[in-house]
Amino acid sequence: MRWELTLIGTDEWWKGERKAYFSLLPKGKILQLVGSDGCNTLQGEATLGHERRLVVSDLATTRMACPGLPQSPQVAELLSQAYRYLLDHDRLVLMGRDGHVLGGFKRQG
Repeated sequence: MRWELTLIGTDEWWKGERKAYFSLLPKGKILQLVGSDGCNTLQGEATLGHERRLVVSDLATTRMACPGLPQSPQVAELLSQAYRYLLDHDRLVLMGRDGHVLGGFKRQG
């Protein structure tokens, strides 16, 4: 399942020509996170816990320069700061430790 970024925070729509997205793939007891920030590839690990807890770790990205995609660097930061998630049908919201919304995603496929 692929989650495409639609909203950064609560009021900044994704503007990139290419989609920022991630997928979680089973890998033993953990989930492998793979995706893109609209320019660079993302790879890391994710763990889901009690009370909608989410931990993203070992997140790495390629380092290509992407003129015209100023939001791309925010994607890895958003994923790294995720602490909880809300899931409502085809929508996923990631929140930080303080409860503020970090970003919104829409399920694709």
